[in-house]
Amino acid sequence: MNKKFELAWINLITLISALFQFVYYFILPERIVSVININGIAVKYSDKKFLLILIFYTILITILYNLFLHKYRKHILHVRFFKWIMNGIILFLILNNWILIFFEFQTQMNIKKLIVYPLSILMVIFAFFVSNVTPNSHFGIRTRFTLNDDQVWRITHKIFSLLLVLDTVVFMISSFLNTKIFIIIILIVSFVTFLTPYLYSYFAFSDENE
Repeated sequence: MNKKFELAWINLITLISALFQFVYYFILPERIVSVININGIAVKYSDKKFLLILIFYTILITILYNLFLHKYRKHILHVRFFKWIMNGIILFLILNNWILIFFEFQTQMNIKKLIVYPLSILMVIFAFFVSNVTPNSHFGIRTRFTLNDDQVWRITHKIFSLLLVLDTVVFMISSFLNTKIFIIIILIVSFVTFLTPYLYSYFAFSDENE
């Protein structure tokens, strides 16, 4: 991909979202919700200028991201991973702005679903990336077991990728459950997802070197 256009999609999303959000700004009431809890209940209200600040903040982050990548690309250890992280942050900021806007059109909304569904999409994309990552010294499940055996590295990351995809299914289903149960499930599933590849790499490497 041409480096001049590699960030075109995230820039376009940021610009279009900012324009539409700016239009909504003028039809919103003078005071809007600024903090929403996990149950979709407003817990704090602020002047609607707060939304304007968030919109410009998102644009500023995107501009700085473009400038930083253009100027310091050669100093970044893993450019692709850096781009994934920054794109994720910007998409999260955009989503957050839309949540605050749409909240004004409803007395209560399911924040769990609004967070889980976009996050699940990002996890599936990340899972695809992880499943194809080759051994390196910057990114991945980097233990002495995976770094010393290409086969262990490959299978470990395939397992991690599969777990991430399964997580998205569990997260989406659990978003319909009670909030406390939802949080407990996320914590348990996340712990298992990140622990399992490390355990597998240890036992797989041990078996191959007996």
